[in-house]
Amino acid sequence: AVVSTQSTGIIKTSWPNGWLSVTLVFAFNAWDFGGTIATGLSYKMPDNILLLTGALRWLMVPVLLMCVLPANPIIPGEGVPIVVMSILGFTTGYMGSTPMCAASSQVALEEREMAGNLMTMCMLLGLTLGSTSAMVMNTILGIDNV
Repeated sequence: AVVSTQSTGIIKTSWPNGWLSVTLVFAFNAWDFGGTIATGLSYKMPDNILLLTGALRWLMVPVLLMCVLPANPIIPGEGVPIVVMSILGFTTGYMGSTPMCAASSQVALEEREMAGNLMTMCMLLGLTLGSTSAMVMNTILGIDNV
């Protein structure tokens, strides 16, 4: 069978009209929602495992980049990027919500408002740094139509 390959600007894919990009965004958001909901379950991940998982997430970034290199992806296909985005989405939701939910029990009553403000500031700083680093990576990889 002959499969035509289309380019969505970043990912070379056999999916028509850029649907892979839409699917990747959907996978991330759906699993992010699932991770956020999982925070409310009775199981709580120990702090050291939560920290280790957060550190190991960084290993997913090079894998994702190897899937979406514009000229010649090192890891071809559509399955790996969907799985990677799903894992990143779930862990983002879970590890983003768990500290926000648990923080109030970790500080004294009179410090809770300040702790909440500090967590919000750190979360926004992380979002800003993440967006900025994405723009830098786009420039390094030569992706100018995103």
